[in-house]
This record gives sequence, structure tokens and C-alpha cells, in this order.
Amino acid sequence: MTRLKHRLQILIGGARDLPERQQTLRNTIQWSYNLLSEEEQRLFWRLSVFVGGCTLEAAETVCGTWSDTSTGMAGSVLECVASLVDKSLLQQIAQGDEEPRLTMLETIREYGLERLEASGRWISPGTLTLRTT
Repeated sequence: MTRLKHRLQILIGGARDLPERQQTLRNTIQWSYNLLSEEEQRLFWRLSVFVGGCTLEAAETVCGTWSDTSTGMAGSVLECVASLVDKSLLQQIAQGDEEPRLTMLETIREYGLERLEASGRWISPGTLTLRTT
């Protein structure tokens, strides 16, 4: 079980006659991640902090509406969530009469946490504190 804790580290072998993006699970996820806009990438790694998923309301609370004056980008969480669902990096699961949950496969979430840490906005891994700027 301990060996499966970090799935992306063990899935490193693959057929060498395939395109590089298909040789490992990490390369496949990275290829998909690189196709995202900067807004989608930021939301992707921010949503990776939710173990077991979250509601849209929780996502909006953590991620809110952002505006980045250095790049001139602005976006809404709802728009980017819809895009991540369309691109199969995020799943929407119905819960009867309750608000649907947004979830990530654990391997995808692990990659998102790596990207979050690399972003420099992961302040305290023990408490999952995020810097939003």
C-alpha cells in the first residue's frame, strides 16, 4: 500500500515506440495540463487540495473570481470548472437532491498537488493553506 501512495513515481515505464506523451502516466497528465489556459491551470492545482472532491460553492470560496493584472487575465470559477470537466480532468458527480460534487481521480489530484507546490503558493502542507495572490 505504501508503494501506491505516490502513483506518479511508480508509473514511469512504458513502450518506447509510442509518442512521449503516451509513454508514462505522468507524461500523459502533463501533456493534458500543458494544453490548459493559465486560468485553468491555476484552478486545477487549487482544486487538488480537496480530498474527496468539493461542491462548486466550496471551489468558489477557495478560488473565488480572480483577476491578474500582470497578465490581464480574469475568469470565473464556474467557466473554468466547466472547461476542466469537458477536458476530463475534473468529474462532476450527482448526489441526489444535493449539489453535485466536483472530484478528481487520485492520480490527477496528485499531479495537481505537485503543480501547486511548484507554483510557490502552497504555504503550509500540514494545514493546506493557500496563498491566493
